[in-house]
Amino acid sequence: MKRFIIISLLTVNLMNVSGQNAGILDDMFRKMEAIMPNQVRKIRANYGKHQTETIVYANAGTNDFCSKRVCGWEHDYTDSLWNALSAVPEVVTGMLNYEKKERLLYCVHHALDSISTLPSTVESYHFEKHQLGIDTVRYSICLNRGPEHRITYDSLLDCQVYSRELGPETITFNYETNQKFCGKHFEGWGHIEYSKVEPLPASLVPATAKKYEPVCFDWDLYLQSIMPILSQKGISQRKFKWSQDEDFARKVKDPNIDLSISYGNKFDALAVGETNGTLFFIPSDQKAFAEQVLKDIDAATLKYVLLHPEQTYAYKYNTFFNSPNYWPRYDQEMIRSTTLNKDGIQNFVYIGADEKGYCFLLLNTKGNLFFPKEFSSLKFFVNGEKTYFKGMKPKEDKR
Repeated sequence: MKRFIIISLLTVNLMNVSGQNAGILDDMFRKMEAIMPNQVRKIRANYGKHQTETIVYANAGTNDFCSKRVCGWEHDYTDSLWNALSAVPEVVTGMLNYEKKERLLYCVHHALDSISTLPSTVESYHFEKHQLGIDTVRYSICLNRGPEHRITYDSLLDCQVYSRELGPETITFNYETNQKFCGKHFEGWGHIEYSKVEPLPASLVPATAKKYEPVCFDWDLYLQSIMPILSQKGISQRKFKWSQDEDFARKVKDPNIDLSISYGNKFDALAVGETNGTLFFIPSDQKAFAEQVLKDIDAATLKYVLLHPEQTYAYKYNTFFNSPNYWPRYDQEMIRSTTLNKDGIQNFVYIGADEKGYCFLLLNTKGNLFFPKEFSSLKFFVNGEKTYFKGMKPKEDKR
């Protein structure tokens, strides 16, 4: 019997997100969450155009593993895909199968077909093809036209889509399977996204602001709302610095450097940059305390962006601690400024965990953000040279 794994299905509750359409989409996401729970992806952001954008999205993937008996190829479970899967217990232990994948797709089909036929839906596009085990599904729906509106063709996705800027409230869904090189097995990937764009009230747009002139995120003011939480007894803090120049980023492939994040800041794409930050740490035996601190910081952050929607930011709802052997990634970014300040700096709050405990990272980055794997142990990481905090150097590291 073929085995399937849903690589990732990220679901959210849309209540209070999309006005009168919230109930329509909320039912679909609730059903999806019942199949694969607690995978929230919801973003609220201001990218500097005097408007806020709410995005809710879910990714669904399947992988039909090859087998020596069926296709003659034995899967190498030590590869990076399997390592990534192994770090997500709900995926590995659940061993989600083909039947669940079909239920997930049915939820999406049923909901989007229903929305497409509503009189209140401005326009919709739907394409579907199924042939010899290859599935292709495309939806693009506009719920709210706004002052400008048009469908455009996305050559990368090979489908019709609505521009978020031109279609203030839209839903898109793309799903496609492909046959693996063995000719007998398949893998697929899908993405559903809801987006709503709302202009800022005129009272929040500076009178002197030029069109689309951004109002930078006030990092110092924001810190006033979260530092009392991070200053509690039981939370230690450490200062650190990570940096890399062009030569190091281009010439060295260090296994300790696995995460480079560029936000198009006109710096070298090779991840040249410098990050100065503070790490707030809670020991691993204080899980309940760490989770409460996370909830408090999350609530304070949400309150801040709701009070200051004119500032440029990207906030991810319901950030969660990663598995101890799966260090910080995009999932653990709680908030970032989306424009550079006068010193060319971007600010971030990241959440992380390892075998030692739980981490809250406040980052000031010029250039590209570059995470070393041993992020919680390193006082300095400069062009590959590592200086550990006292008592944190691994025993096998003789330097």
